[in-house]
Amino acid sequence: RCSSRASSGEAATVGAVLVTCYAAMVFAMATPARLAYGSNPTALRRASNTRITPRRCVSVVVASGRRASLTSFPRFRNAGVPASRLVSSTRTRGAASLDAASVLPDETRARHMYPPTTYFTKPGEEVLMQFGESMRIEELPTNTRVAYPGIRANAPSDPKTMRAMVEHALDNPIGQPPLREKIRTLLRKKENPKILFAFDDVSIPLPPMRSPDIRVLILEEAERRCIEEGIDSKNIKFVCSIALHRYIREEEFKHVCGKKLFAKYFKTGQMTNWNAVDKEFSTEIGTTKNCEKVRVANEFAEADLMVYANVNYVAMDGGYKSYATGLVHYETLKYNHDSSTLKKTQSLFDPPRSALHQSIIRIGKVMQKHTDVFHVETVLDDNRFPWYLSWVQIMWRRMNVLRKIVAKISCFFLKFTPNWLRLLLFWGPLVRGQFGLVQVTAGETEAVHEETLKANYEDSIVDIDGQADILVLAPTCIGPYTKDTYLNPLLVNTYALGYYYNMYVGGVPLLKQGGAMVVVNPMPYKWTSPTHDAYRAIFEEAVGPLGPERFETLQERFANDDKLNDIYRAGLGPAAVHGFYMYTWASHGMEKVGKVFVVGATDDRGPDALGWEKKNSVKEAVAAAREWMGDPDATATFWQAPPVGYARVSVGSEQERARIAKESECPKGQAKRLKSEAETKEAETKEAKVATEKAEKAKAQKAKADAEATKAMMARMGQAKKEEEVKKEEAKKEAETKEQAKKQEAEKTQAKKELRKTVGSNAAAVAAKTPTEPSTSAASASFKKPRALATPRTERAMWLGAVTVAPAHLDGALPGDQGFDPLGLGKDGTRIAWYQEAELVHGRWAMAAVVGIAGAEASGASSSWWSAGSAQYALPTNALLAVQFLAMGVLELKRLRGFVDFGESGVAGSFPFDPLHLASDGTKIAEVKHGRLAMLAFVGIAAQTVVYRVAPLAALRDHVESPFQCNVFQNVQHLGQTFEFVASTM
Repeated sequence: RCSSRASSGEAATVGAVLVTCYAAMVFAMATPARLAYGSNPTALRRASNTRITPRRCVSVVVASGRRASLTSFPRFRNAGVPASRLVSSTRTRGAASLDAASVLPDETRARHMYPPTTYFTKPGEEVLMQFGESMRIEELPTNTRVAYPGIRANAPSDPKTMRAMVEHALDNPIGQPPLREKIRTLLRKKENPKILFAFDDVSIPLPPMRSPDIRVLILEEAERRCIEEGIDSKNIKFVCSIALHRYIREEEFKHVCGKKLFAKYFKTGQMTNWNAVDKEFSTEIGTTKNCEKVRVANEFAEADLMVYANVNYVAMDGGYKSYATGLVHYETLKYNHDSSTLKKTQSLFDPPRSALHQSIIRIGKVMQKHTDVFHVETVLDDNRFPWYLSWVQIMWRRMNVLRKIVAKISCFFLKFTPNWLRLLLFWGPLVRGQFGLVQVTAGETEAVHEETLKANYEDSIVDIDGQADILVLAPTCIGPYTKDTYLNPLLVNTYALGYYYNMYVGGVPLLKQGGAMVVVNPMPYKWTSPTHDAYRAIFEEAVGPLGPERFETLQERFANDDKLNDIYRAGLGPAAVHGFYMYTWASHGMEKVGKVFVVGATDDRGPDALGWEKKNSVKEAVAAAREWMGDPDATATFWQAPPVGYARVSVGSEQERARIAKESECPKGQAKRLKSEAETKEAETKEAKVATEKAEKAKAQKAKADAEATKAMMARMGQAKKEEEVKKEEAKKEAETKEQAKKQEAEKTQAKKELRKTVGSNAAAVAAKTPTEPSTSAASASFKKPRALATPRTERAMWLGAVTVAPAHLDGALPGDQGFDPLGLGKDGTRIAWYQEAELVHGRWAMAAVVGIAGAEASGASSSWWSAGSAQYALPTNALLAVQFLAMGVLELKRLRGFVDFGESGVAGSFPFDPLHLASDGTKIAEVKHGRLAMLAFVGIAAQTVVYRVAPLAALRDHVESPFQCNVFQNVQHLGQTFEFVASTM
């Protein structure tokens, strides 16, 4: 590349300059150590090998005092698996066998190396800004607010500790069983299950992480568990979830997956990129509730289990977005990567307020339902640069003199360094992220991502009082879409108005709506070919001529452009349509920002196409912005990045929030809002009219149906009344017939008696003197009538269905009457009330017993209810029995007395007992049904306990786990053996 861009003489000159520059940098950065340690070589060597800031040791989660040790994380444990099983199922080796204390949070360390802060500049004060593939030092206007996200303390970065943290996460997931348990369950269900390992591409983290990449540790440990549990390596695949990004190369596979896995799976074709353009590599697996078609990678559709390794760089990433974006086809991406969705997105870094993320969540749930997903997410610290470049993230005001000298020397020499050499420097091996592992969490996607967001926000939020009228930004060239490429105008727009503008949480952006933005960037019109050929074509044919309102009209043409998509298929660049998403990503910012000024632009083509105004310095741009706004006192804020953080803007009450949003509205945005409100109002009017018509129509239909129902009911009642009258008439005639027959019989008997004067007279005299015995006892006569329903059920369900012939004394008046009385116990009208009371009392006791037994077992209070009587209590057994007999005796006597007096039992002096007035025909019937069911259930529980000595829920669990081995037929078949076993153990 040197021969194609510069002569050998120029290359030599540049090389000499760079050597001089870096020598000065190294000398300046090493000077503090030399001053501290003198000429002692051992101390100097130790200092040079030590990270320049104090490290804080963080375990599985960020050190915030929320957890005390690796074995005491309740929400990371699997509640359904005993701790003993977790220990026995977890094999450890090497780093995993580290003592828990070695990875505990050290709360004595500070949470930040440099805490988040805001301050106002003094006259002539300067700051360090990123400037594309360079840097520059700019003077800010007086009283410019500087928002600095801060740098949190370093997390563990040595491979042994990070591997131990990964192993702990895999064996102690949240919302799911441990990975080993999932694999064992899968092997029991399927002989040769397919396992898919998916992982993020090289667009994160930034800069690329030094070896070993955290994904290497996750993939190696997860793959090792699969192999050890018996998964055939031929059934394992690795897929990079790139979606429409550039394919990752062989050396990048080796860096992300590790040399061991690369050598084992890459050459066999089991480690590949995912093609999101061509349909033959995808399968449609369903649709969301919003009718979004979900088309996914074939590898995902065919897998029985997917393990996803995520590197969470910012709050926008992770969760369902990992695979509901990375492993879906372009047709599915269209549902949420469009400008209308992005305009509704209130901050890309605040997922609950993001319309983009809501669509992704719907798609992700469909995918999760199709294939079991075990999600692993990590959060890295802010140690992005090696020690000799760590000053890049430090606030200018906090730099010491030596660092400021190094920064100024670097900025000076970068001015004269060719772009191709800058590119080589920023993306070369000298710039590798020294990241430490703040947190690693595994398990169910949503539960894991909730923890990830907490860790992402923790220590990274800058609280800012009030919005800014003017926002100053300086996008860096180290971004997700510029790896090994130049930062072109399309990506400057994406980074400034897409990423940087959206770095806020809480729903209030840092810049007021309609405010001005100042972008500090050279904006060279350089397009790396062939990587960014599609970007350039889109910028020149769609973005420039059509603007943000109409550029998407050409999207399908580019999406189907095979020439540009061949660059994607060859692994040389992103898909042709990806450039539209780059412009779409800034939709929210483009709609809310009123004017953009660019500082330091070296080419007019980029700013002119975007409609940006060029200025030479930040002070000049801020002055122009104030003039454009018509407010010389408009406030300016500089948001420094890197490091990465999130602004939380306070604006007072909700009313004040609404007022500020309305007053800050630019004319174009106001016109759009008024038009949208008018259209919404018109649509609501139409919807209300349609709803009113539907309601009136439904009301008329209901009235007609009610009238027909009333008519039918009256007809049934009339028919029932007629049938009742006929029955009464027949009963009356039958009674008269019987009475007449009785009289005739009496007359015949009297005639016979007269013929037998002697014997008959004596018998008649004796009979006349003998008193007649009462037909019932006094106790029976004192019983009241049985409790009946307010409305007898003339049409009721019979116990044998339509073939049931109900006895005459069961006429539907009693609750629960289904015509069942094979023994005829209810014929005696004086006893049926007592039978009814006995059934209710037994049913109530049975319901209480069943609920108590099951509740005690479910809560873990007691798993052997039958042994409660043998337990030791505070009082001796005899005393307990005496108290129970006395209490129950009093209550039962009162219940019996109330029943005799009122016909219904109750409690104490309340007959019946109904303080809430719930008594109705429906509740009476429900009580009888539940009581009968409870009596049957208790008989079953008791029988199960006598035979097998097992509680009901345990028996149910055995049946669910083995329905064909644990059931009534198998139990009856082996009943004899069971009784012998039980008898031998008693």
